[in-house]
Amino acid sequence: MQFPEKSNNCSFIIAPCSAKRRGYAPCALAKVFIGIIFFLSSSTLLANNTVTDSLLHELQKAKEACPDCAGDTTVVKILNKLCWEYKSNDPATALQYGWQALSLAKQLLTPGKSDENDAIKRGIATSLNNIGQVNSLQGNYEKAMDYLLQSLKMREEMNNKKGIAVCLNNIGGVYYHQGNQQKTIEYFLQALKILEKLGDRQRTITCLNNIGGVYYSQTNYEKAIEYYLKSLIIAEELGLKKEIALLSNNIGAVYKEQTGMLTTQKLRKPSFKKTLKYYFKALKANEKSDNKHWMSINLNNIAEVYSEQENYNKAIEYTQRSLNIVIEIGAKEQIKHAWHILAETYARQGHYKKAYEYYQLYSEIKDSLLNENSFKRIAEMQAQYESEKKITFLKKEKELQAIKLKQRTTQRNVLIIGFGLVIILALVVFIAYRQSKIAAQQKAQRQIEKHLHEIDLLRANINMEFPQSAQKFKVTINQEELNRYLLNPMTERELDVLYLISDGKTNKEIADKLYVSVNTIKTHILKIYEKLDVRNRTQAVVKAGGLDILNNKIS
Repeated sequence: MQFPEKSNNCSFIIAPCSAKRRGYAPCALAKVFIGIIFFLSSSTLLANNTVTDSLLHELQKAKEACPDCAGDTTVVKILNKLCWEYKSNDPATALQYGWQALSLAKQLLTPGKSDENDAIKRGIATSLNNIGQVNSLQGNYEKAMDYLLQSLKMREEMNNKKGIAVCLNNIGGVYYHQGNQQKTIEYFLQALKILEKLGDRQRTITCLNNIGGVYYSQTNYEKAIEYYLKSLIIAEELGLKKEIALLSNNIGAVYKEQTGMLTTQKLRKPSFKKTLKYYFKALKANEKSDNKHWMSINLNNIAEVYSEQENYNKAIEYTQRSLNIVIEIGAKEQIKHAWHILAETYARQGHYKKAYEYYQLYSEIKDSLLNENSFKRIAEMQAQYESEKKITFLKKEKELQAIKLKQRTTQRNVLIIGFGLVIILALVVFIAYRQSKIAAQQKAQRQIEKHLHEIDLLRANINMEFPQSAQKFKVTINQEELNRYLLNPMTERELDVLYLISDGKTNKEIADKLYVSVNTIKTHILKIYEKLDVRNRTQAVVKAGGLDILNNKIS
């Protein structure tokens, strides 16, 4: 995750959240977004292709100014900036520029010229930092750590305080990805201390947010809110709209997690109020900057809170507002999230037909996104191979330049070997891909046949009546009909629990009615989920109703 030393904007990246809420959808579906910024860079943040083209033009002019030399510190700076620009979208090209900058800077070092060497060493440290960042983005954490530690050592020797803070923060980010949260906090706090002394408030926002994100992942919500609020205060003082929006969303998400740990609506009400306060603050900031993608996220988050508050009309209203945006911009992930919220909301209202319809839409788009991610992974693997091939080529460049005659022979051999490797790898990848595709198609066909069979059963057995008035359903359970469909039949006690679940009872109410403990009820519910092959109460009731396990009658 990136944040340049001289940029005016933070670059927030979405990090996974933990699923700890009681009775609600898993966090992967709920979209609680916590931004964690790991990387700081020595180069200026570049935002578009126009700037990239400008840098490439500058690089060409610098080389033309000295056709007989490899370049100077200006070329090193441009190469480092290009490395930073390409790091996310084209890591292979980013590494190419990073290695060129590092190789050139090392060549420019001249014994006895301390002033010139200081500038060159700064360029080397920046190159090492950037190469470390690209490796971390590719998941090569050991390589990333090696380059970042080299960069840190050089900056400590030069007493470059800002550079030291950059490296400490970035090393903390690598430790986070490696799962060593103790080291992560240790390095983030060291970086924060230096940046506060330097008065670098924008980078301070980054470190405070990082620390809050780590505490959030540890479920230490009080500490997470403490650091997020500190970061938000600075962002508001500096008038940084994007950071205000994202930090407000983070704080709202933490309060929402805390709400899920509470057992009654009365206890949840104050926490819900705080959650909505910060979600609406985030929405307002994103509306000002017309950030439609994040507006849709905020609207979905707000809708989810209203649904959990049992304010179903508001939940549907805000979900529909989100859908209007995401359909316009084509954000499939948020469309999936919105449909899941609608399915959950209608299910909580007892409108199982609508709940089932939206759950079907959600399932279809989820499968579509899964296939897209598979193809994306194949492309990433190919890009990684190309990146490693280019790195190998660049390492040999200095040797090839020194021996011109041998250069042609070596280059020709490398190209032949490389071409052969590409052909072999392409064949292996093609064969493996073809085999996996055939296997996937066969598996998909079996699943389709299975689903078609289940659909036939559902169509033959669904007999749900929807009353015109909002009267309460009385549900009876046909044990004989149930055992006809289930491989592992339910016990009478499990059927009692399923009946009470369909009647909208909470775990505590069910436990009181059956004179057992809440933990015993939870055990029964888990067994019901397993036997019905579902994940939550809504799915259990919908599936049971579809199999004629539950016979609905209007009281």
